[in-house]
Amino acid sequence: HYEAAKYPVPGDSIKAMDLAGVGHLWGADVDGWEGYLRTTRNTICGRHPLSTMLRLVRGAGQQPCRVVPTHYSQSSKVLEKGGSSVSYASGVLAVDTLPP
Repeated sequence: HYEAAKYPVPGDSIKAMDLAGVGHLWGADVDGWEGYLRTTRNTICGRHPLSTMLRLVRGAGQQPCRVVPTHYSQSSKVLEKGGSSVSYASGVLAVDTLPP
């Protein structure tokens, strides 16, 4: 999924791809997340527990939930095709508990 014309530096393409995926997580969008995984075949540690969490959030329905992003980084910025890095993203699942 490297788009050299759009992202001449591979690390920028990686970041764009990562943020597209975590955007679904942070938006608590289970269908978008699972579609992203199918389309990109990106290997993400914890993808199955993350899918389960999103399904639980969607099933909560009556209890408003949101995922608050807290961090994104890469172990290194890939400057040339063939390089590698590990990306890290985190967020906090917030359950709104205001009284009715």
